[in-house]
Amino acid sequence: MKRMIALTAGLLSCLMILSCSGCRTQSSPAENGSSVVSGVTQNSTEERGKSEELPNASNDYLVAEKMNQDVTVDLDGDGKLDTLKVSIKKRDTSDGTSDWIEYVLNSIVINGKELAEPDAENPLQAYQIYLESPDEEQYFITDLDSSDKALEIALLDYGPSDDPVTWYLHYKDGELESLGSLPGFPDDEDSQRDGNGNVMAVGRLSLLQTWCATFPYTMKNGKLAEVPQSQYIPLQDPAAVVTLKRGLTVYAKPDQKADTTQIEPSQEPVTFLATDNKHWVQIHMTDGTEGWIYCKDFSTIVSGGRELAATDVFDHLVLAD
Repeated sequence: MKRMIALTAGLLSCLMILSCSGCRTQSSPAENGSSVVSGVTQNSTEERGKSEELPNASNDYLVAEKMNQDVTVDLDGDGKLDTLKVSIKKRDTSDGTSDWIEYVLNSIVINGKELAEPDAENPLQAYQIYLESPDEEQYFITDLDSSDKALEIALLDYGPSDDPVTWYLHYKDGELESLGSLPGFPDDEDSQRDGNGNVMAVGRLSLLQTWCATFPYTMKNGKLAEVPQSQYIPLQDPAAVVTLKRGLTVYAKPDQKADTTQIEPSQEPVTFLATDNKHWVQIHMTDGTEGWIYCKDFSTIVSGGRELAATDVFDHLVLAD
């Protein structure tokens, strides 16, 4: 992958308990154009049909495939092998003052049938999918729910400003249908699947700064749906050192009627332990003091009845476009 998210933190035990086990192993393409999965070169449909080479618990229900190569696998779970090819192309682009090359996902062919619209402005318009900046090297075959015997195609998009998103497609009755999208990429360090329709995806939080947490999703009525949580645990970035530069009123619990205390400025780093991703963020000071900050919106903190810009309260917040 061109981009690795180096984040570490525990997951909320109340979010979901996933049953994935073992290390993630991803495939890499062979030089001669055949597909390699789990270290086995696939030159025949018989080889590719082996269950241990398909998405399963041992590889985190995830197998990488290279763009522009034929892949032979049973996508719809009917016991017959399907031939899949996902293609990317280069496109010369100009805005009148500068020229550049961009990549476009151009074609999805299954069993000889074109299911995208090659050369269209948006080849995946029929599925209400628009890839702003697709990964030009690979996509994934995954198994979100092993009980249905079907597999899913996961397409990666870096987005307009490095906001990665993954689109999931299901093949059924000779046609594709979209299952929706999840933030992040499925091979992110903190992304997980349990094979029972549950997925943990890394996405952005909506308060205070540009930071991430894991969000739980599940299959519901044939679509991926977020499972709302009362609290989310932010993924900690070791490189981010936020400090408190002015006094701040915090609450004993996420309730504006709760007892309050005053914490004083410090050059020691503060830690944000949890958030409801709506108004409340839990803060921890190095002296052990903890409390909840109330945020009116993304960048406004309410302290002692006053509305303060978050950047006036904290130094070194991570603020990305």
